[in-house]
Amino acid sequence: MQIANMGAVKHTKGNAQGTKAVRPGHRSVKASAFTPIENLDDLLLHLLGSEILTVAKRGHGHYSEGENLIGE
Repeated sequence: MQIANMGAVKHTKGNAQGTKAVRPGHRSVKASAFTPIENLDDLLLHLLGSEILTVAKRGHGHYSEGENLIGE
C-alpha cells in the first residue's frame, strides 16, 4: 500500500473563513493496513529481523541465553 494513495486529512478547526485546510504530511491509514503482532518477541523480530535473536542468544543484551527473548 502506497502512502501517496492514502487520503489526506484536514484540520479539525477551520480558519477565519471556515475553510478546513489539508494537513501536509498527514494521511488517513485504515486499520486493515496494519499487521497484528502477538507478543514482544514477534514485534522485535518484525522490527529488527533475525539478528536480534542471534545477539540475545549470545548474551550481549539484556536477554540471556533463552530460547526466546522473554525467557519463557
